[in-house]
Amino acid sequence: MTIGLLDYKHTRLRSVVLLGANQVNNFIIIKEIHMIKLKNLKNIVERQLRDKPELRDSDSKLVARIWYNHIESRSPVPVANMSAVDLLIAIGNGELIGWSSITRVRRKIQEMNPDLRGKKYQKRQESRKVYIKEIKEFELDQLRKQINNEEQ
Repeated sequence: MTIGLLDYKHTRLRSVVLLGANQVNNFIIIKEIHMIKLKNLKNIVERQLRDKPELRDSDSKLVARIWYNHIESRSPVPVANMSAVDLLIAIGNGELIGWSSITRVRRKIQEMNPDLRGKKYQKRQESRKVYIKEIKEFELDQLRKQINNEEQ
């Protein structure tokens, strides 16, 4: 028996994968493990944002803190004895939580929970609006120039 599953990678349909019954069960288990890891990451990030307000405005500090705690709790080598090479190898081997995963979860948490937003959050939102307005004005100006060139 084969079942067609849709693979939505990066929020758009990429391909249809035909899987047998055993593969479907493995697919579901892998998906469940991924969801558990994501929920654990959400809990880790949220706890850091609650306990250490200074991490709310700095992705670098937040990621460094999470990586430090991860290494401290799982590595046989004490954090103080690790070299930069050891850290880069751990990152390269996927032994540490990905930077983009941590920052993506942080953004979602701060979007949903205003209490965990940093002092710079509102300034970033305001500058975002200004930036969008400037882009729209630029595009409109380009469109006007294009229309003027076509009329001549």
